[in-house]
Amino acid sequence: MSREIRNMIMANASVQDIKRAARYEGMNTLFEAGMMKVFKGTTSLEELFRVARPEEDEDSSKRVKEGEERPGLLDELPEEVYAA
Repeated sequence: MSREIRNMIMANASVQDIKRAARYEGMNTLFEAGMMKVFKGTTSLEELFRVARPEEDEDSSKRVKEGEERPGLLDELPEEVYAA
């Protein structure tokens, strides 16, 4: 947990604001982490959808400052996934 997030919690910031800040800092949702496991073959889509759902909140999906780039989920996959 970053200092900024800790300070926001201590200041009783809204859940939405804390979530937005965490996403900005690079936090992945449970669903995103699960998708990485699906792509790597360590779990199935069925198992992923049993425990997680895609984010429906558009504000929380903003991860980077305007003008900066962050790789998408597929860009973060290891090379061996593409070789299969």
